[in-house]
Formats: sequence, C-alpha cells, structure tokens
Amino acid sequence: MKKLLVLLIFLSFFLSVDFFSANKAEAIPPFARKYQTACPTCHVVIPRLNPFGRAFRANGYRIPGGADEVFTKDEPLVLGANPWKKMFPKTIWPSDIPGLPPIGIEVVTGMTAAFNDRANTEFTGIDEFAILMGGTLGESWSFFGDVNLFKFSSPTRGWIDRMFIQYNPDWFGGKGHFNIRVGEFEPRVVGPFSNHRAIQIMSWFMGYLNTTMPVQAGEIGQFSNLHGLFPTQKGVEVYGGFDGKNGGGFEYALGIVNGEEAHIADINNANGSDPQFFGDSRFDFNDEKDWYITARYKFGGMGVLGGGGDDEELAATDNWQDNNGKYPSVKIGGYFYSGSNDFSSNEREDPLTGADSDVHFYRAQADIDIFWNNFNLFGGWTLFRDKFGDGDATSIGRFARDADGNLVRLNEQQDGGMDTTMNIFTAELVYVAYPWLVPVYKYELVKSDFMQTFAKHTTSVTALIRANIKFQAGVQFTTATPVRESRIFDDIFAMGIQYDF
Repeated sequence: MKKLLVLLIFLSFFLSVDFFSANKAEAIPPFARKYQTACPTCHVVIPRLNPFGRAFRANGYRIPGGADEVFTKDEPLVLGANPWKKMFPKTIWPSDIPGLPPIGIEVVTGMTAAFNDRANTEFTGIDEFAILMGGTLGESWSFFGDVNLFKFSSPTRGWIDRMFIQYNPDWFGGKGHFNIRVGEFEPRVVGPFSNHRAIQIMSWFMGYLNTTMPVQAGEIGQFSNLHGLFPTQKGVEVYGGFDGKNGGGFEYALGIVNGEEAHIADINNANGSDPQFFGDSRFDFNDEKDWYITARYKFGGMGVLGGGGDDEELAATDNWQDNNGKYPSVKIGGYFYSGSNDFSSNEREDPLTGADSDVHFYRAQADIDIFWNNFNLFGGWTLFRDKFGDGDATSIGRFARDADGNLVRLNEQQDGGMDTTMNIFTAELVYVAYPWLVPVYKYELVKSDFMQTFAKHTTSVTALIRANIKFQAGVQFTTATPVRESRIFDDIFAMGIQYDF
C-alpha cells in the first residue's frame, strides 16, 4: 500500500508536465495587479516569500527604498489634495485608496489518502475558498485580509483568518523601522515557520508542529492546552527592522494578544473549529493577555528592508536566490512567548474532560534561516513549557478511556501544580530545481515528558502550472504513534492544486 501511494506522487507529477510549457505569467491578486508584475517577483512558490517579498512585507506592502510610487501601475484614487497637509489641522490629512478593488480569490482542492485503516482515501473537494485583500492607504497606512468562506471540506461557517491595519510612518530615517499593526494576525515570532506562507497546501496537519502542536498531557488527565500560534491572534504588535551596512540587518517585534486557542487543534477526530465540540474555542477564556518578543539578525544578502536590491526593475527571475547567490545569507534569532489559559470552575472547564485547571505556559525558540544559491535551509528548536494548575486546593480528575472509547473519571487528586515540557526540533530544505519545480523535505522531532518521542518526515514536490496555479504532491510518515486517536499522527499521501486570481 505504501509503495503504491508513493508511486502516485510521481505519476501525478508526470501527468501534469504538459501544463508547464507555457511562458505566460499570470499575476496574482492584489499586489500583482497594482504593479502589473508576476507573482515570482515576491514568491518562491505562492505563498512562500522570497527575500524581496519579505522586504516588501516589512515596508508595509510597499516597494523598498521609497520606490513604490515609481512602480505603481494602478493609479490610486486620491482623497484630498497635497496642499491640505499645510492646512492641517484645519483640514483632513490627504490620503488615497487603491484604484482597482484590492481583492482576489484563493481556491485549494485535492485528495488525501491515509496509510492506516482508521482513515479512508478521499477527494477533499474544495479544501479552501478564501477572499484575499491587501493594499496601501496613503503614504503611511496599509492593510491585509484573508477571509475564509469555506474550509476543510465541510459546510462550516466562515471566519476571518487574518484582518489587520498597519501604521507605517517614515520614522528613524525611513519606512519600515517602526510599525504598528492592530487586528487579527499571525505573530511575527514564527519566523521561517509560518503556516500561512508555507509551501505545503495539501492538509493542515502538514503544517509546522512547533506552531500547531497541542499539549496532550494524558497522565494529568486532560488535553489541557490547545494554544497555538497558528493560525492567528487578536491584539496589537509593534515591529520593524534596520538594514545592515553590507546587507542583512536587524529585525524585531513585540506584541500583546488575547492568547486564543488554536481553532485547528484536532484532538480525537474532533476538529477544533467545530463550535459544537469546543464552543467558542477561538476566544480567550480569561482576562489575562499573552505577550511576546522576538529578535533576529541577518548576515549578508538583501537588506531586511530591501537594501542592496535591484531598484531598476521588478525582476521575476532568480528571486529565490539571496543577492544572486554570490554569498550565502544567514539569519539567526528566536522568540519568547508567555501566556495562560484558564479552565476554572468559575469561568470554563476543560472541554474534553470537564476538569478544572489553570494553565500557565511559555514558548521559546531559537532558529536559523540560510539562503545559498538555489537552496533555502532553515531549522529551529522550540521549547514548550506548561504549568497545569496553580497550586491551590482545586481538585482535578484523572481520566482514562473505557472499552467504548469514552473518557471516565478514575479518581480525584489535589491540584498541586504540575509541569510538562516538550521540545520540537524542526528542519526544512527547499530546493529550486527549476523556477517552476520545487521539491521540499521537512523533518520534525517531538520529545516530551508525557508522551513517546516521535518524528515526522514530510516530502513534497511543487510545480507551478502557471505563475498563479500550483500542483503539489507529497507524503508524510510518522515514526511512532503514541496517540493513534489523533489525526496528527496519520501517515498520509496527499496531492492538490491551489489557484489564485
């Protein structure tokens, strides 16, 4: 069975080769329309950003170096005249909005097959149907939005995946040094491990475990902490960067967020986004807020704000190389994230076990991101530290499963405060074999003091049928199955197509 499904990867790939011969590059929305350029200008493979795309994002979705107005092809609608600036505050400060509606569509479809007997092979239909939007508002504001109307092949209600507005002033000598964003966003602590900008599209459980892995503390009697940095958090974040003298440079971010649980935490085949199972699991259960801080420094390559890049044209070739591959660029750094979840009897009980518990936790990570010629290698070590219970006299239950799979209370024990530790080691290698063909290998090792050690191997091949259409096929194997009830331990083959317009 495994050999047959692995063979399907290559069969599916070669059946699609005839699509790859076209030279026309269709732009993806909404920034491609604004600048009338192909998506490889900013992406290795949509949605993964290349160094120029990262600098574009760091500048508040503007062309680096103050050249945004030069490259803009879609003339904005002006809201007020420039002389109004001299009359301020007796007039409104002038601004503008995009000329064309800054809206695009993203569709993901595919097929998934599990190697075990618990899950069946299935066509996923439409995995995702989303509205994408983004643009600038005048000279110092920008916005971004990702609204899912349909996801995970089930007719669930839609939700806002990301939606935020940013203030990007020209402080400290230029744009990008100091920015503020407010709304719902993916914290910048994730660094290279962004699931929103990952190459893998085929299944959410092919995302990075170090941002989605729930803490399943079985010996404590509960799945007590479903917190995840992915997909988003609501709050406010301050971020910025400074180019180095010879490329690279320094990046930082700090934020305060609600500390919501991951609505994609899938435990015992119950999707965390299902309100019937988890209730309003996207919302924080207490008044405490989470906070985080991150810092990274890049050596060589394009400046983190775009310094050292080609400002004569928006090149759409060789952009996966950092500084044309003359020297490798290396970015190192990490983050610290601290938060709490409150399952107290006065506010909320554990939705799986009914136990009362407070969870205080932190996440810390050290990572490295290297570009060298056609390779991008990045990796990191992420530490999960969770304290279950606050040491008071509140009793919690210890649970097990009966023959029918139901959770039953075994005994009562006093809450004296219990700690768990999880270490996740992640490495991923991306190779641009051709501009339209990108194989990827990812390795993840999870060690904890409450479950068996296991590793996940993910291999995929991505091919651009067009600049805005990608085909992907891949396999994922798990070396151990400590919790077979959870789908995150499945061995799977998956393939799919994503197209944006």
